[in-house]
Amino acid sequence: MAKKKVAIGVLSIAMIFFVVVGFSSKFSDTKDVKYELIMNAFFFENNIQKPNAALLITDKKEIKADAKMFLTERKSYHLCGYHYRFLFWTTTDNLFGDISVNEKCEDFSYKPKESQEKLTYYIKQLETAPIHYVYTLEIPVSMEPNEIREKLKDSKLILCFVDGEKARFPFIRFSYKHYSGHWKNANGETDWKKSTKKNEIGSREAFEKLVKKVESVSSVVNEWDVHYMGNGVVGDTLFYQKGHVELLFKTGTDLSKAVTVLEQAGAQVERKNNPTTYFVQVVDTSADIEDIKRILKPHSFITGITEYTNDRHKK
Repeated sequence: MAKKKVAIGVLSIAMIFFVVVGFSSKFSDTKDVKYELIMNAFFFENNIQKPNAALLITDKKEIKADAKMFLTERKSYHLCGYHYRFLFWTTTDNLFGDISVNEKCEDFSYKPKESQEKLTYYIKQLETAPIHYVYTLEIPVSMEPNEIREKLKDSKLILCFVDGEKARFPFIRFSYKHYSGHWKNANGETDWKKSTKKNEIGSREAFEKLVKKVESVSSVVNEWDVHYMGNGVVGDTLFYQKGHVELLFKTGTDLSKAVTVLEQAGAQVERKNNPTTYFVQVVDTSADIEDIKRILKPHSFITGITEYTNDRHKK
């Protein structure tokens, strides 16, 4: 197996449930972005009459302007929720950027007045005259994404993976607390900066060992990273950091061996899933799901067709 790239990151609790990207040099070149999909974020109530309504934009000039407006560093994050989601695609299955926005209290960093006006314009469209609708297809995990693309290419429906392709893999999320001695200054107070740096080195090594133990019994298919969620002091001598890692495995993997290895090593398995199906989205101008069912009736491998709704189709 190819050597995994390991990255260490910081993830605040408020950010677990949505994706935010900064408009850096990575996002400065939008010439290959062909689609912009604006839809319900499902993180707060809004006035969209049909929850699966969407706007699909293909005008490159408009997409470029929107990317600069909305894929910017955030001035603030909203614990009160997010109303709408902007997705920018180079193709319908290759995501360039994704951000959720708050209708009422968003404070845009780039051209704030123009950005707010554009957001208001799109919201009115979504509420009164949506041009597209998003539907979800349930597919057996035995079928890979490229196979689905090939089978549906003549359907005239726009195929995309709004929530990504990785949901088809067996999945484990585990957490681990790493302890080390902590530094104190002349006044006997904890020096958090030194303690954090000292602990991070040991923590990274600890997580690498944990994943290697898992890889000795199961096949991990993703490049994993560590997200730290908290730190603190235990007594007078110990400093700890808690982090979590999400691992994906080959389809059909028995997760019980990986779970046993992790628990024996002192890690906590927070969530696991071994799906038999996963979900693919299609976008169409019809607001009637029966039209979509009629179009897709010849494709017997599809086990379910629903409107894309706020359950986010997570099992």
